Amino acid sequence: MYIVIVNEKAGNGKAAGKWRRIEEELQKEGVPYRATSAFPVNKDLFKRGDISGIVVIGGDGTCHEVINLPETDDIPLAIVPAGSGNDFARSIGADSSAAEVVGRLKNRDIRMTDVLQVDGRRCMTVCGIGFDGTVASLTNKFRLKKYLGRLSYVINVLRALGSYVPEDVTVTVDGEANTYSGVWLVAAANFPFYGGGMKICPEADAQDDQIDICLVHGMNKPRLLKLFPRVFSGSHIGAEGVITVRGRDIKVESTAPLVIHGDGEILGTTPVNVTVSKKKIPLIY
Repeated sequence: MYIVIVNEKAGNGKAAGKWRRIEEELQKEGVPYRATSAFPVNKDLFKRGDISGIVVIGGDGTCHEVINLPETDDIPLAIVPAGSGNDFARSIGADSSAAEVVGRLKNRDIRMTDVLQVDGRRCMTVCGIGFDGTVASLTNKFRLKKYLGRLSYVINVLRALGSYVPEDVTVTVDGEANTYSGVWLVAAANFPFYGGGMKICPEADAQDDQIDICLVHGMNKPRLLKLFPRVFSGSHIGAEGVITVRGRDIKVESTAPLVIHGDGEILGTTPVNVTVSKKKIPLIY
């Protein structure tokens, strides 16, 4: 029995349409299921046992909320992309057609996958600190987000650029501390993508028990703006002022509080600890 969690508001209504097609396919193939709206999730569904997995139809924010429900622990998770960014689905190559989704559920190729722990909260894709957090905050409040999708992030990068002030930041990776001046952002990645397709850490692998970190510092606004388009291909890596490192335990401290997001959801401000959780998540690929 699969529990299907549908965020009908995701992607300007795309989730509802996808669910109708998937439900028809589930019935056609005789796959048992129970469905619930995204939030609040009907938690009584998890008390009935015989749960084969959870299917999330929505975006990164929906997945973020689902993996942080205690009831979902140890239950295999499948994602159907229907949000504005869909970076989680993009990273694992999740199919979106009804037949392919149901095919995955029947084949049940389950892989144990790393998850980040951000001061006690789970994060599946990327934890962004600083400029990223400010952009995520603006994007979440952006009224046109549901219409513009990934373009919303680009627009809000330009909006944030005018007022954001880089700070001095100390990053401690597995006990080794380094301080950087004029830091724009620190991204701690489990998967390569965030912000609707930006390849912030191209080598991030959610099965290597490591966090990939990208730190951008020491550049003026025109140079940052020139570098920005390269993030979509991952070619920003190696550019002057872009530092990459890898570790299991990361602490970020700053001279002034910096906004933190995880999977695009605002989680607070620095200081923050990001670690690889000892407990992996079973994903249905």
